[in-house]
Amino acid sequence: MASPTTAFAPAGYNGVGTKILKTTDGGASFTKLDPANDTLLLLDATAQSAQHAVASSPLRAQFTVDGNSWRHSLEIGGGQSVEKLGSGYAIVEGTAVLTSKDLGLTFATHKFNNVDSKQFPGRYGAYPSETTWYVTAGSWPQAPPPPPGSPERAVEDESELVHAISEIHEIRRNTSTGDLFPYMRTHFDTTNAEDGQYTGAILKTTDGGGNWTVQYQSTGKFYFNGIHCASETKCVAVAEGHNVATPGAYIYVTEDGGENWSLQHSDSGRTNSLMGARMVSETEVFAVGGNMQFPLTAHLYHSTNGGYTWDTTSNKMSGVSPVAIDCFDGSHCMVPATTATQQCTMLGYK
Repeated sequence: MASPTTAFAPAGYNGVGTKILKTTDGGASFTKLDPANDTLLLLDATAQSAQHAVASSPLRAQFTVDGNSWRHSLEIGGGQSVEKLGSGYAIVEGTAVLTSKDLGLTFATHKFNNVDSKQFPGRYGAYPSETTWYVTAGSWPQAPPPPPGSPERAVEDESELVHAISEIHEIRRNTSTGDLFPYMRTHFDTTNAEDGQYTGAILKTTDGGGNWTVQYQSTGKFYFNGIHCASETKCVAVAEGHNVATPGAYIYVTEDGGENWSLQHSDSGRTNSLMGARMVSETEVFAVGGNMQFPLTAHLYHSTNGGYTWDTTSNKMSGVSPVAIDCFDGSHCMVPATTATQQCTMLGYK
């Protein structure tokens, strides 16, 4: 979101291909913009204004300087998390953070030194200042195939994985038509995977990506998804683990710059997920995810005391599963989500 009314989001349409959605009326309507040439897939977008925005893909970013036409960035490299960094942008790769100070034309690479990126690959980033950045990291085991004859097995037999957003949320391609579609994995093996296949970590730099430290790490329990900060010291991160002895989704909070991360909320159960977090002030926080049991239930959590207690009952929605959240302020948020029919939609908070 660039303002209470203007936002950009990547999307895909069967038979049409990848588009970038733009709204200038707070989500009441969206314009379909053409991405840069030869774009197969986009995963995230963020904007500094109605004219300046960046969208990321697994391999390359693209940008606009007029709010309508898009061009590829010069450097190769991308990820599923792009955020504003000062007046520029930052993208998390598995082994680095990529930053741009020229509106997305070029990106500099800041490698995760002092970090085992193979065990703890980067996932999402938060940038409360020009020099202090936080990155969540983690991985999960390869999912076993669903039982023969099940609806899930039929879908997976007729498609191929293009990108795993999380252990539950995937983007797949129909091998007959070539169409991309969102897919929610709900089958997990009954054998738990507490042998280190799940990894989760939070990384931090205080010198603009020159040096990194691992502030928190865990194996055999969960991996981290979204993270966001209200300041250099106050942040919230969400995590989830499914094929483990005690599966669930979790919200962690720090108020001392990451020296200590405390668990402040959990949803137990194999089908619970938490994907995104957003701090709009030191005290007001949103976290989104859902329960994957049919017909799906969105969890749109809200805290007014910095993430230490959560309203988990007022904002639930049936039939959708959020995958991210962005907020301009405490009264304007947008949440992309998938549906039980493997389609996409956008939720608005006003």
